[in-house]
Amino acid sequence: LLTSTALTEFADVVARCVAIRGASAGTIHNIQDDHRVGILSIYFGEWFIYHVYCTPVISWTIAFNFVFLMAIWSYLAASFTDPGTRWSKEWEAWIVLRANDCSRETAEVEEQDDEPRRRAGWKPGAVTWCKKCRAERPERSHHCSDCGTCVLRMDHHCPWIAGCIGWRNHKAFLLLNLWSFLACLTFLVSLRSPNSLEALNILKMALTTEPNMLPFFGVTGAWLFLLVTGGMFCQSLFQALRNTTAIEELFSGENPYRMHSDLDNLRQLIGPIGWKTLLPIPYMNRPPGTSFPLNEHGASSCTTSLHVKASYGAV
Repeated sequence: LLTSTALTEFADVVARCVAIRGASAGTIHNIQDDHRVGILSIYFGEWFIYHVYCTPVISWTIAFNFVFLMAIWSYLAASFTDPGTRWSKEWEAWIVLRANDCSRETAEVEEQDDEPRRRAGWKPGAVTWCKKCRAERPERSHHCSDCGTCVLRMDHHCPWIAGCIGWRNHKAFLLLNLWSFLACLTFLVSLRSPNSLEALNILKMALTTEPNMLPFFGVTGAWLFLLVTGGMFCQSLFQALRNTTAIEELFSGENPYRMHSDLDNLRQLIGPIGWKTLLPIPYMNRPPGTSFPLNEHGASSCTTSLHVKASYGAV
């Protein structure tokens, strides 16, 4: 049973979280909605140009619509899924467990600016204290100044989805980049009348006829999205295979979370490899993201005994 002191501490943390959320929720949500509408307008603008101003064959049309819908699904999942804030069920469960842990240690205080973060290094198993949220947070959690809260296993703040990439939506972000890349590739290779090269050759077309600029803008946008999403997917996949995040890339020293198998590192984030891997949904029995398995180096430097050296999502 929770002690009265633990209940008081838990209520205090919840009250602070509600106050922070209420003060900034309106402005943040308005900005997020504007970002999402803008990005979705680009997606559906490409879809409109593809179907109205170009003449792809039916087989390519089916293929394009499939990857396009998967990209939209992944975008919505990444954008509207709580990345792992203090209001996620995993964090709330951790607060209860933490409050009821009589043997808990004092949280380490971390600086908030970028330079000390680069020097902070790895803290396997350590609960840290966020000065801005004025509350404890699990290992690998970091504060996002744009969202105004800490996020479980935070990777980065993404203007594209108008929010953070964290433990709970990182898989959807990976798939967003993969499916968007495939949609752009299908768009570019399947255009007819004009094809991709003809759409870009506006000056030549202007000598014989009055060119339609929409295919030009569509192909230009598809090329830009192809390069951006392809690059982000490769970078994110590379980091996932090494069990690290964009923030942790700044840390020096050996990664205490990197398992010997790259596939085990990847499974920790996306679950067992199978057809469901390509769907932007959480895998079965996904861990809460408040503690992580450690390798031999991490286990030797960890001050807590709550970690188990195992591979998440392994079959």
